[in-house]
Parts: sequence; structure tokens; C-alpha cells
Amino acid sequence: MKEKVEANAKGNKGAYSEELFAQEAVSYIGKKHDKPFFVFLSFSTPHAELAVPKKYFEQYRGRFEETPYIGMADGKADTVYEPFYPEQVAQPNATTAAMITAMDDYVGQVLTALKSAGLEENTLVIFTSDNGPHEEGGADPAYFEAAKPYRGTKRDLLDGGIHVPMIASWPKVIKAGRIDSTPIAFWDMLPTFAQLSGVGLDTMPGVLTNGVSVLPLLKAQGVKLPKRVMYWEFATKTRANTGTSPYQAARKGDWKAVRYGPKAPMELYNIVKDAGESTNLAAAIPELTHYFEKLFEEQLKIGR
Repeated sequence: MKEKVEANAKGNKGAYSEELFAQEAVSYIGKKHDKPFFVFLSFSTPHAELAVPKKYFEQYRGRFEETPYIGMADGKADTVYEPFYPEQVAQPNATTAAMITAMDDYVGQVLTALKSAGLEENTLVIFTSDNGPHEEGGADPAYFEAAKPYRGTKRDLLDGGIHVPMIASWPKVIKAGRIDSTPIAFWDMLPTFAQLSGVGLDTMPGVLTNGVSVLPLLKAQGVKLPKRVMYWEFATKTRANTGTSPYQAARKGDWKAVRYGPKAPMELYNIVKDAGESTNLAAAIPELTHYFEKLFEEQLKIGR
């Protein structure tokens, strides 16, 4: 349901959407709940456009090297994104840092609300991101080394575009400080939440998923998930020097393959030893390269 924010009507900027999201979540958590509940809180910060309340920005004013973002001030678009983010930003790095601080504050408000409601110990909280850092709107991920140690950014199938952090907090169940390198993905969340809720994946007709529940992994260290091949596809131009589409990537064990278009060369990496995807081993290991080529071709036929 769409809600009109009167404070932002007619071009005004009286309300910050991220703050409204946090307030709504805190309000909901604070209500009386007779049954377990689910909250999906999708902050869109840090993101383009670069914008943040003054109280957060002032902490970082003048603290970074800056290249001002001029947007559409000169009346032309130098990138495909500028028409979407036309306003100038004098200090984009300071603004980016402030947006991250704001989000940190809002997440803290939500966690405090859980604690105040006596729900902190037995509530699973998952914090993660939808993709790697973006470059549009004046953002400079290279300056902050935002994707390090990975290569690539948002809309890329290198790990800099798809490998994101995930933090899970569940004090009653998950031991604090645990680190697990098991690859999981967003398509695993539905089966996980279904198992957690005691709901079968066949409850709603038409709901299909190739994900697996990672609830056992969350509950105990050392749990092994079923062996599988993970596949990604992105059907929009991401590299300036090519218009081929779609782009594909897959991971099997320690190995990851990437192909930027059906006619593009294969890239093959040992993603465990070479997190930055710097050494392409496609020619050196032809059997594995052919395996991924066949997989990619099969995926191209699905749904087309």
C-alpha cells in the first residue's frame, strides 16, 4: 500500500524515509504481540541519491577528500544514472559516511525496541545487503574500499557485486562471535523462515524455491549444508564496453565461473584462494570450464 508523506509533498523535503521506516518498525515492535511476528525492514541507505539529515552529516563535514557531484547542474547527463539523481552534492564522501551512520542509528533503535519489549533474547535478527557498493549519484566505493577484498561493484557478477556481509543475532540460540564461511544466498531465506515458523513450503500454491533452510547452520557451528551449485544471472548491461546480455555466474565448491554474455569468454576462479578474482584459470582447467559452460547454456534455455 502506498502512503503519501505530506512533509515531502510538492517537492518539500521535510521527512527522511529511512527514519520513517525505523519509527514504524519500533512502533510495531512495541505493540502487544500474542504470536511470533515477522518484520521486513528494507533500508535503502547508503544509496543514490546521496542525502542525509543534517545531524548526521555535520559529524563528517570536511573530513574527507571530496570530488563534488554536479548531477545535472550543467544540463547534461554524463552517465545513464544522472537523470535519476540530478541534484548536486558538494561532499559526497561525507554524505555517504553520514548515511551509514544514520542507518547504524536506526538499526540500534530497532534493537533497543526489542530489548525494551523483552524480546531480545529469543528474536532472530538478520542484517544484510542486497548487493555490493554502488557508483552512481556521486558515490565513490573505491575511495572507501567498500568492496575490499573483492573486485567489482553493484550490477557486477564478480564477488564485489554479489558477495555481501550477513550478521545474524539470536542470543538464546546463536553463540556470539561465531564466524561461518558457508556460502548462502537470499533464496535460502524463505525456506529458513518457513522451517522456523513450522510452515511447509507447499502451503501456498505456486511458491517455488531452489533455496535450502540454513536454520541448522544458524543453530550450530560446523553444520554442513547439502552440496549444491549456486547460480546468478543479471540481464542488464553492467560493463561500459559491452552490451551483451544476460550475464551469468555460478559457484561450485571452491570454484566460481563468470561470463559476461553468451558469446563472451569464460572466467574461472578459485574463489577461496583468490577472493579478488584476479587469476583467470579458464584455459588452465578446461574440464571445469566446460562444465560451467554447459551449465550456463542449460540455464539460458530455462524460461525462454
